Formats: sequence, C-alpha cells, structure tokens
Amino acid sequence: MSESLTITLRDLVASGCISKCTFVFNHERGNGINLEGITNLRCVNAAKLSLLLAQTWGRFHDNDESGIDPITVNLDNFFVKLACSSISSEFDGATFDKAFGESREEDNLTMESNDVHPLDFKMEPFEFDDNERSLGFIADIFDINEDGPKQDNTESTSFETSEETSSELSCRDQNCLSSDKVKFDNINAASERADICWTILGMEIQVCGASPCQKESLNLQRIQHLGRMIYEVFLHQDDISCLPEKFDALSVVDESDAQNKSNEENSSTNRHPKLQRCKEKSLFSHLLEVGHYPVSVCRLMSDMIDIGIGGLADVPFTKVSDVIEDLQQMSSHPNVHLDNPEERFFSSNLRFGQSCYGNMGQVMNILRVASSLEANYSTGSPQADCAQCIFVSGIAGSGKTFLVNSVGDYLLTQGWIVLGAKFEQGQKHESLEFLSSAFDKLTMTLASMRDGKAEEDIEYSKCATRALSDALDRDSMSSLATFLPSIKELIGDVDENQVVGNDGADSDKDNSHWRLVFLLSSLLGAVLRADRRIMIYFDDLQWSDSTTLALLFEIVISMGRLPHARKRFLFVGMYRDNEVADAHHFTSKLDYLRRNKNVNIETLNVRRLSKNDISNMMMNEMRLPQRMIRKFARIIHKRTSGHALFVVELLNSLVRDSIVVYSPAKKRFQWDVDRLDTLQTWDSVANLIVSNLSTLSPISLRSLQILSCLGMSIHQSIINHLGLCYYLEGANDITSSIPTLMDEGIIETSDTIVKFCHDLIRETVYNGIAVDQRQHIHLCIGTFLGAKTPLGSQIQYNSIDSDIDSDFDKDEKENCYNVLPQGLVSIATDHINNASELVVDHIKRAKFAGWNLYAATASMKNSNWKRALYYFKNGIAYLSGQEWTQNSQQLTCRLYQGAAFTSLALGDAEEVPRYANAIVSNVPFEHSLPAQHLLIRSLECSGSKNQETVSTAIGVLRKLGFDIPSAPKVWLSFIVGGAWGQSPAMVVQRMKKTEEIASKYNLGELIRDGTCRVDKSKRAVLNILDSAFLACLRMRSPHLPFIICEAVNYSFEQGCACGESALAFAYFGYLKIWFEDDFMGGQRWGNMALKILQNAKQQGPFIRTRFVLYSLVFCWGRTLRKCAEQDLFETYELGMKHGDVATASVILGSHFRWLVWEGDKLIPLREKGEQYLKQIAKYNIEAAKVVLGEMLYIHVLTGLPWKQSFAVFDGMICDERSLLAGALSNKNRVLAFGIYLSRFFREFSMANYNEASNWAKLALPYSKALPPLPVKILFTVARGIIAFRMYREGKGEIYFNEGKDMLNEMEKWVKYSEHNAKNKFLMLEAEFHASTCEVNKAKEKYEASIRSARNYGRVNDQGLAYELMGDYLSSISEIPQAIECYKLAHKYYMQWGAVAKAEKIQKEQDLTDENTGNNPTKHERDW
Repeated sequence: MSESLTITLRDLVASGCISKCTFVFNHERGNGINLEGITNLRCVNAAKLSLLLAQTWGRFHDNDESGIDPITVNLDNFFVKLACSSISSEFDGATFDKAFGESREEDNLTMESNDVHPLDFKMEPFEFDDNERSLGFIADIFDINEDGPKQDNTESTSFETSEETSSELSCRDQNCLSSDKVKFDNINAASERADICWTILGMEIQVCGASPCQKESLNLQRIQHLGRMIYEVFLHQDDISCLPEKFDALSVVDESDAQNKSNEENSSTNRHPKLQRCKEKSLFSHLLEVGHYPVSVCRLMSDMIDIGIGGLADVPFTKVSDVIEDLQQMSSHPNVHLDNPEERFFSSNLRFGQSCYGNMGQVMNILRVASSLEANYSTGSPQADCAQCIFVSGIAGSGKTFLVNSVGDYLLTQGWIVLGAKFEQGQKHESLEFLSSAFDKLTMTLASMRDGKAEEDIEYSKCATRALSDALDRDSMSSLATFLPSIKELIGDVDENQVVGNDGADSDKDNSHWRLVFLLSSLLGAVLRADRRIMIYFDDLQWSDSTTLALLFEIVISMGRLPHARKRFLFVGMYRDNEVADAHHFTSKLDYLRRNKNVNIETLNVRRLSKNDISNMMMNEMRLPQRMIRKFARIIHKRTSGHALFVVELLNSLVRDSIVVYSPAKKRFQWDVDRLDTLQTWDSVANLIVSNLSTLSPISLRSLQILSCLGMSIHQSIINHLGLCYYLEGANDITSSIPTLMDEGIIETSDTIVKFCHDLIRETVYNGIAVDQRQHIHLCIGTFLGAKTPLGSQIQYNSIDSDIDSDFDKDEKENCYNVLPQGLVSIATDHINNASELVVDHIKRAKFAGWNLYAATASMKNSNWKRALYYFKNGIAYLSGQEWTQNSQQLTCRLYQGAAFTSLALGDAEEVPRYANAIVSNVPFEHSLPAQHLLIRSLECSGSKNQETVSTAIGVLRKLGFDIPSAPKVWLSFIVGGAWGQSPAMVVQRMKKTEEIASKYNLGELIRDGTCRVDKSKRAVLNILDSAFLACLRMRSPHLPFIICEAVNYSFEQGCACGESALAFAYFGYLKIWFEDDFMGGQRWGNMALKILQNAKQQGPFIRTRFVLYSLVFCWGRTLRKCAEQDLFETYELGMKHGDVATASVILGSHFRWLVWEGDKLIPLREKGEQYLKQIAKYNIEAAKVVLGEMLYIHVLTGLPWKQSFAVFDGMICDERSLLAGALSNKNRVLAFGIYLSRFFREFSMANYNEASNWAKLALPYSKALPPLPVKILFTVARGIIAFRMYREGKGEIYFNEGKDMLNEMEKWVKYSEHNAKNKFLMLEAEFHASTCEVNKAKEKYEASIRSARNYGRVNDQGLAYELMGDYLSSISEIPQAIECYKLAHKYYMQWGAVAKAEKIQKEQDLTDENTGNNPTKHERDW
C-alpha cells in the first residue's frame, strides 16, 4: 500500500464519508470484510475510529510529558492515516460467525485491562508529502488547494473555539502545515463508488504551540471529555436540530466546587457541541428517542458523559481502558454489539447454551484437519496417505457434543455430508443399531438429494448411486438391506429376502462381523468416489460394545487404504476420558487404531470454560459489554468451576427464577450482584438439575420421568401410542407436557424424534426415580408396547427344533409395524428386562423369557449377535429356578442353544461349553446335536485343542452310527510311515462302498430337493461332519478319509445334498485322485460339489469348499499361476466380501506360495508377502505361521534380512524354533509340515543336499496326508534330485531306487497335469540318465527341461536346470560347457531375484563379473 493520506479526524468526520464508504483496519484486509446484517455502516466506521481515538488519547493522557491537559485536545489534534483500496471479496466469515456464535478465539470478545489490542501500535509523527503524485490516486474524491464543503448550522455543529486556541491547537504549525490544506470534496462521487474501502493505517496526536495547563483535570472530567469527542465521531447529521436549548451544559461535580468552577473556566474557551441534559431525562433516554444510534452506542456515550454527581448514567465509566474495551467489542463484533434486537430481545427468549463458546482452538483444529482434506494432496504430506481421525475427550457435560455439532453445522454449509450417531449408557447390546443408524442416514440423505430440487444435489446423488451399484452386487445389496433399510429407497429392486446366510447358516454366524466390514466399507468407499466430503462422528464411544467398536475402526482403516476415500473422509469420535481406564476395551481398540499406518489420529481435550469464555457467552447472549458482566461472570465461574453444562444450567436457572431480568427502561438485562452472592450453592450439575426440576408441575415431572425411562431419544409415534396406556399414570399427559419441557430447556424435538438436550439431564431424571417406581414404569411400557407386536400373541413351542417364525401368526407379524417404528419388539423386550425384579409369577416369567427368545431370534436374522446374546441371557435369567422342567424344556433348550450359538459368533469360545453342556446334559441325544456341533466348534476355535476336537467329533459320530475305525491301529501304522494303514486298501475299500451308495441315487434330484429347507437335525449332523474332517485335516489325522466317505454317504442316504455337504464331495474327489490316480473321477466328484454350491448359493458362498476344489481337484487341469492369479485370488476376494476372513486368509497364503513356486520375481513378491503376512496375521494367526515359512524361503534366496517377518506376532513368536515347538505341542500337523517343508526347500535351493535330506525325512510322514498339488510335485521332484545325487556320490543303491520311485510318480502326474509337471519331470529324467551314465540322453533332457520351463515362464526352474546340468557336466569333466551352464544359471537366478543363490554359484564356480556378464551382484538387489 504505497499511496496513503493523512487528514484530521474532524475533517474526516465532517465530510460525511464515514457514512458512505467502508473503513477497515489493516489486519482486516487479509480476512475480507464481513458486513452481513450491518444496517448502520456509519456506526461501524465510527466505532473503529473511536477505538483508535480512545487508544491514542489514552496514550497521550498516560505518557505525555508536555504538561498539556488532555481535556484541551479536540478532534483537530487527531490525525488519521488512510489508504484507499477495493473491498476484498474473499471472505466466508459470515457463515463461520453464524455457525460458532461469533465467538472466535482470535477475535475474543473479552479483553483484560492489560491486554494489548493488535491495533494498539505507536506511529511515527506524520509528515505531509507535497509530491502531488502521492495524492493523485484519490483525485476523484479529494481536491487539493480548495476549501472543504460548507455545512449549514455551523454554529451548532462545530466546537466553539477562540481564534487563539484554534491557532494553538491546530493540526500543525506554520512550519508543518502548508497552504495546501487537505480537505474532503466531492463526497457524492465517493458514495457512487461501492468498492471504495479506506484502510485505517493509524492515528496520532499532534499538539503544536500549546501551553501547559496550570491545573490538571480530574479523571471523570477526562472521561467526560473523551466521551464528547467520541460523540462527535458518532454524531449523526440529522441530530443537529434534535438538541433543544433547554438542555443544560453537561458538567462534572466533584470533590471541590472551586476546582469544578476552575475547570469550567479553563475549558470555556474550548467547548464541544452543546450536549445538554434535561433535568427530567437522562442522556441515554434522549439518544434513544433520537433513534439514530444503537442501544450500545447510547449506553456508551451516556456512561461517559452523563456522569458525576447528579449524573444519570447506568454504569458510569471509571477507566479509559473500559472505554477502549467497549469500542473494541463494537468494532470486532458489530453484529453483536451494534445490533438492536428490539422486540425479540426479552427475558423469555434468553436461553444460554445455544452457541459454541470456549475451546475455539479445538474447533479450529478440527476445521484445520477438514481443510487439509480440501487441499492438494500432491504435496506429499504424511497425512495424505491416511484416513483422518479426531478423537475429542472430556468429562460429561464439558461440551464435546456441542463443539463437534457446531463444526458439523459449519461443514454442512460448505457442501459436506455430515452423519453421526450416539451410543447410550446401559445399551451396549444396541451398539450395532446405533452404528447402523449413522450409515442409514447416509443412504437416506442420498435418496432425499435425488428427490430434491437442487441440480447439483440430484447429480451428486446419481453419481454416488452409480458408484454404489458398481461396488456391490445384488447379493451384497440384499445383505445390506437388512442392516440399512433405507438402501431400498435409494436403489430399487433390492430383495431383502435374498440376504446371504439369512437361514442362520454357519458361514453367516462366523463371518457376519467381517461381512459387515466389507459391506459398510464398500458403501462408504463407493459414495466417497462422488465429489463430496463426508464427516462421520460418533458420540460416547465408551458406551459402545467391543465388537461394534472393532467394526467401526475397521471401516475407518478401510477408508485409509483407499486413495480416493481418505481424501474425502473425516472421522470424529467423542468419549468421556474420566470413564475410560487402561483396562477399558476402548483403550485397547484406540491403541490398535493408532498403530495402523493407514490412519492419522489427532486427539483433542475439551477443557473447562475459563472466565473469559463465560464472559463471552454472557456478552454475546445478553448484548452487553464486558465491564457490565465481569463480576457476574466471575461468580458463575467460581460456582461451576467452568463446567460447561453446569454454567449453562445455572445461567438458565437464574433467568428462569427472575434473578436475571430484562429492564425495558435500561434496554438491557440486569441483576443484583449482592443477591447472587447469597444464592444456594450446588455442588454438581446433577444437583442443580434436580433443583430446577422442582419448579415443574407434578404432571410435567411425571411425564419427564416416563420419557427418561424411554431413553435418550424417543420416536414420536411411541409417545403417541403410549398415551393410550391407561394403566401407566401420566402417560396420556406426555404429549401436552412436551412444550413446557422444551421451554425449560430439558428436551428438544427434531422431525419425529423427541430427545433430551443432554444425557446428564436424562441420567439425573432417571436416577432420581425410586427403583420400584422406575421398574413399574418399565413394566407398563414394555407390556403395552409388546401388545402391539407379535409378542402379544400366545407363544406355542411345538418342539425344540421348531422355527421361531412359526410360533406367531404371519398376518399379525406383517401388520405390526404399520405405524410404530421398526425394532419395537426389541424396545418392548428391553423394558420388561429392566423390570425383571418386579415379575415374580412363574407364568409371566416364562412368557417374558419367550419374548426374549423372539427378540433374540429377530436380532440374529440381522446378524446382530451382541444384542441377540443379551436377549438369550435375559431369557435364561427369567427362567431361573424353572429351567428344564417339563413345561419349559423346549424354551430353555432354545435359549441355551442361542446363547451358545451367539457366544461362538462373537468369538467367545470359552463361554460356549457353559451353555452347550447344559443342553447335552438335559435333553435326549438326538435333540442335542446342534449343541454338540457348537461344542465341537468351540474346541476347534480354541486353536490348541485339535486332538480334543477330533476325539469329541468322532465320539459323536460313532454315537450316531457312523463307521469310523478305531484309532490305535490306524495311528500306529500312520506313525511308522504307512499311507492310511499298512496299505491304502482300507481307504480304497471304503471309497468303493461310498461310490456304490452314490450309484443308487440321482444327484440331480437330490440337488433339486436341496432347494427345500434341510431339517435342522440333519444340518447339525452335516456340520459335525464338517467340523470333524476340518480338525482332522489340521492334524493330518488318518481318520480324515473315513469321515469324508461317511459325510458323502450321509448326504445321499438322507437326501440332503446341500451346501454343508459340498465340502465332503470336493474332498472325496481328491481322494479319488490321491488313492486311485483317478483324475477324471476326481474331476467328476468336483463337478458334483460345484453343482451343489451353485444350487445352494442362497445359503452362502461356502468359501472352504471352493478352496478345496480349486487347490486340490481342478488345479490339475490348469497352470498353477492361473489357479493362483484367478481361481484362488477370486475365491479370496469372495471370502473377504462375505466375511469369511479366516478361510480367505488361508487362500491368500496359498495364492502367495504358488506364485513363489511358479517363479514370480522374488523382490516384488517379498514386498507383497510382507503386506500379506500382516493382513493374514490380523485375521488368522495360524495361517500366518504357515505363510511365514515362504517368507523365510524368500529371505534365504534373496539374502535380505528376515527378522521383521516375526514382528506380526507381537513378540509371542521370536524365531522358527519356537514356532515349530508350538506346532508339535498343539499337534498342529499342517503347521509342522509347513515348517519342515520350508526348511527342506531352503536347504535344497542352496544346494545343501545332505541337510535337505534330513529335513525331508521329518516332513515325509506328513506328506502322505493329502497335501495340495504344488507341494506334491515340488517335494517329489526335489526328493528325486537329492536321491539321484546321493546315488552318484556313492551312497548306495537305495537312493537310486528312491529316485526311480519319484520319477514314476512324476510320470503319472505329467499325464494329467503336463503344464505343471512336464519341465520338472524332464529335469528328473535328466538326473536319472545322468545316474545311469547316459550322457547324451541326460543332456537332451536337461535342455528339454529348460525349454519347457521357458515356455511356461518359470525362470526359477530354468536356473535350477542349468545349475544341475552344470554340476553334471562338471562331474564328467566337460568344464567349459559346465561354466556356460553356471553362467546361465547365475543369469536366471538373478532374473528371479535369488541374489544370494546367484552369489553362491558365482563364488563356488569362480565366475567373474565379466564371465557372468553382470555388474557386481550386491548392487543388483534394488530392481
């Protein structure tokens, strides 16, 4: 700003420019100018000029050493430095101020007396610049060397100054004041320029040639004098004729009349405009009647001028600093302190707590994070790769919710979508419902946008809907519909009945948690593809259950993994830090989230309100300056210690009790400070709330008590229906009492919801009800609402296995929700559970146990296992003392079975035996099968009870009549090395029997019959068989083939070829391949399993069955790479999508291993493997242990460090030795085999054949128990190579025979899987011919193997073939040819990424860099 102008304040005011143009301080230019709602531009400009006037005059009066009395200074002595510019349009402060109660911390309304305002600066003395260029930029507004504009009534509008005084106190003496006096001119031209903005650069006093005064004026006289000058600045031109002559001159009567007289004489020659006070009327009243000034300005001038003895000022000023403070507030917040609220501003409308005060730094921190999402992420900020999370903590009532809601309201105005939900105390079992409500709001918002009128909203909704349709298929949409009902309004043609797992299949039970993670993450991620940002907040996280909290945080992590989502997503969580200890589940979950690299967390703590915060609140709500409320605010702060809710409730109670009242005469709220000091003191906000409730009428209080029993938020339709409950006293008065309770600030309404203003209010009301009275209310509400649902029907239990749906009338069930909200069954059941102590009648207790059973079953259908378990437990509690009696056996059995079922679904396997064993002990065996299955599953889930799982399952199967051979003989023969006995004859015989049974049935008919619902007892048997052979598989148990055959037999004989039986069909196909070498037969049985799956797709995806088919049966017909990249990876994605993360993790591990074995580049695989290992360990720690072996294999080949791979086990497993010890101890033969196999391949790959042979001996027994195809081929080839090598080294004929056996095995397999086995078979053939001294044939086979490996893209096998060929040529003294082979082996190993292996060959064969054609290998590790 190079161009500036200096002018006297009198000339500036007299010009009238402050009524036409905009004046801003220099610091306001960067933020723009907020004039929204400002109707009096002159007053805003006058307040700013008066602020500088008061500050400048105050400095002069405090620091000037000239001895000149400050009251001799007038407006001619004040010089204002200005600059002209255009008004900035870049400002959104109006929206911000509206959202946050105009109380930004950087523009704090309060200012302590010793504060320094940003404008309070010292200016150098001004000097005129005679250079015409410096003033030329305002030539259209100002003229030089011309007289200023003439005004009428000059005598009444200007100071009466003598010629002498005027010359003494003129703005400059003759040396500094030229004849080119600057005057305003052509004001009309300025008013026509709407963009003219004057920046106030500063103000200074210049007093030239004045003589020191003989007597010093009094403080009140000085304040009065300053008030007169400020009056001149604010003076409205129309006021000239409004000051009648009857007003006496204003004066100050002080300690000495003589002194007063002297002062009057001294000032008689330098008077201000004639301000006169009528004896019957105050200056404040007169200025109000004039009508040109806001009430605050009238009060300011009255309290400065109408002072002293006989003065009628309301609260007279005693300090200049208070004047500065008032003017500062007017300048900074004109919408508050220069606003006339008029009729709407009286006591009944005064309500504290409607705006956000205090902790504005926290508000700005949240907005800063939100703004970072809108910034360009290409800057490479660390936060750019993370989902942004903010956790706001504080005690109850500290204002967390209000603060976050204020931010949300502001972001809504900026185009964000803001969603939120609140968890409630004592409602942990409803946590999933609270979470679903937030996501349901998202789909409802999109639907309302689509049906709205705003084009941008309609287009956004369409874009988001398309993205959602692309992200989720029909089945996923159907599953989502049960969780988010509004999805059907957004996307048509969604059939809720198609929910996967709706029949309670095992897959749904085990996988619902991760299924919801997938569905909700997909929903949110899809919507975030559209160009709007979303903020989701959850309040009172400390009251959420652990499972729901884990689900929520997994969704947040998922957003962090999606680049497009993390740029548009903000998560805010709130919790009470005083209720969260180190042992609280929230603490551990937050630590887990904090450790995740996909999430960036900021924590904010909401502090107590300071004195300034309380002053800001009172000033803003009562439109008063700080000087008037300072003492009042200190009393409030002392009484409440700054507790936000306490402050609000106390202030509102003072208004309600008329201690704070509005005075029409004074145009302000007033109070008696002395009375405030004597008020009753409450020690807590709860006691204050109780005290405030005492003012309610008995009817309103009773209504409030009933509402508190209904919860934090209540649907209006429930209140309306409850009014018809004649046996609940006061129920019919609730609706009429709501307006009164709203006026008292206790409740509020929103759409169809009535809710308490704060949960502390609800807690206080609820806890204040006597226990027996409270339970009575709950019982009445529950009974009445239950009658409106199927619960009101008479429940009949036909049998233990009957379906819950059949216990109620279907028509009634369909019509029960026509008016009342969904979830009414749960609401009614919750109420009767809260009144259980009042119910003593056995019949009623059995009835309410049935209610809990129904509510639990309804919750299970929505996969809400936590809520279902809550109802099952309450149902059991209602039957206490009468369980397992003749009349209650069926009900008891179903409650206990449900409790076991949901405990298992929630991962609490230790609780399952408590309920399952109770059923086994009290009901006939045939009715206990579901419980038997749950008991077996609980053992299986423990991870360390494999032997117990197998023995328990086999015991149940034998009791059911299944023919399972006794263990000792089979186990003995297995241990000594037999293949399932002394020979496979026993297994083959059992398989033939199964095929004979199968030949009697038409599979097509069985599959068609499978569309019918399978009997629960049959399903339980199939589930037991499923659990049995999965446990056997983990242990490599010899019982496995027999259990598979029995499962297939049962499926045919019982006509239940359903999804649960498909796994047995798939495994039977592999038995055909393994024991009979019947590859075509294996494919046929695999196709049967696939047809069963296709028919049972409504039951679930059955991921484990698909895995067995693709990894054991169908893989023979395609390359392993294709199986890994397509079949396995697609099955993995399907498993993750449907929540079967445990099986999906196993599949991902197999996918990774197969890519390693197929020769994919090791360095990229190593990086991918580290990611996979972390993900697998998260979902399936046992699968991670197996994958670890492949990571160690890669580390050995590449020579890169491997210790970080164990970090995923959090210190529980530090090395491979402890890993193996744990596997052997737990009889986990899959893991033990995986470790042995990894050690074998590591030694084999590094050509340590003796060590490899030792590990092969340890792995060999496990290899005979159905290993997958890649393992069989690789293990067989490697053993054959070692055997032939040992033979050639002269270690005996036995090794040659062993090698031939391996060759014969490979010859068999190459016929059916040429693309997987051919190059390896040729390699083994070459080794055979090398062992039989057939040189030419050996060379031909080596070369053929290399060509075949090249054709299939197996660079690893090319390197191995060249290495073996080099070894052989070297052994027959063809050294040059051997060196060439070693060079090529080195080349292909390097291409593979096996740097350590390549270096070993280079070192052992003395290959130079020139010979290999490579740079030093140590520098080639980063490709």
